[in-house]
Amino acid sequence: MLDKRWIQGLGTVALATPGGNKLTVELRGEAGFASTRTLELDLLDPAARVVEAHSASFLSNEGLLVGLAAQSGPTTSYHALLIRRIADQPADARTNAPVEQEGKVRWVLTKPIFTSSGTPYRIIDVYNPGGDGVEITFRRGSAEPLGRDGRPRVDERIYVNACAGGEDPMIFGSLLSVSATGVPR
Repeated sequence: MLDKRWIQGLGTVALATPGGNKLTVELRGEAGFASTRTLELDLLDPAARVVEAHSASFLSNEGLLVGLAAQSGPTTSYHALLIRRIADQPADARTNAPVEQEGKVRWVLTKPIFTSSGTPYRIIDVYNPGGDGVEITFRRGSAEPLGRDGRPRVDERIYVNACAGGEDPMIFGSLLSVSATGVPR
């Protein structure tokens, strides 16, 4: 299990990986309905594995937004995955499938927002500020009052997109980098 949370308008959303470049999305609604779908994340290397994923509501609580990290060898890539109306795609699917294959509604996985090697970034927050806006915060390091050497270090990347929905995360989006090191007393 990668993530499990209750999301207003959708119910309980659980994210898991059956392995490789796949993600399982399980929904359990307040009215008792349940559905499970497995997504083939087609923009990921087939040898990649999803190592972290967190979800939030998207577009008036009808869609789903997922921030995810996938590891392939020493490199980790960070992506956004979304669908505008989750009720329109109730079955297993391939992300970014041609519209004529999957119908008018499809899951969209972005190309990497960024990649890293070494210690991976953690997904701290996935947030929809309203409409089709997206905000995902990734953090490496610790914001503890005192680091091991008395100097805490934090490296954050904050992805914001005013009109999410396509494969290219930077058409309407940008990545903010924030680095901070504590000063010894």
